[in-house]
Amino acid sequence: MITDQKPSNSEMIAKMKGKAPEQAVLMFNEFKDVQWKGLNSYVHGGIHALQHHSAGYPEQLVIDIVKSSNALLSMTAMMAAILTGNKVIAKDVSQIQNKHKDCLPVLLTN
Repeated sequence: MITDQKPSNSEMIAKMKGKAPEQAVLMFNEFKDVQWKGLNSYVHGGIHALQHHSAGYPEQLVIDIVKSSNALLSMTAMMAAILTGNKVIAKDVSQIQNKHKDCLPVLLTN
């Protein structure tokens, strides 16, 4: 039987355990724990988008959104670096993350 139902993000992260590098799984879990509720509410609820469209976006919200976007890109870069098997590349990405920690959420800079 073929279904169109896709696995949830939680299911995909759970399936990564034991297959992906532990550091990557930890990053995805931490990102999900910190960002998930707000992102889900914003995307699926619609009320926040409508409310901010009419009233404007608070500066801190815009900053947090940009940092979250940077976090996803940063995690993608780290995952790609780890998958190369070259520790020098992973170290370089880590140094870039540290150098630009003011542009990332706290969860990726600790």
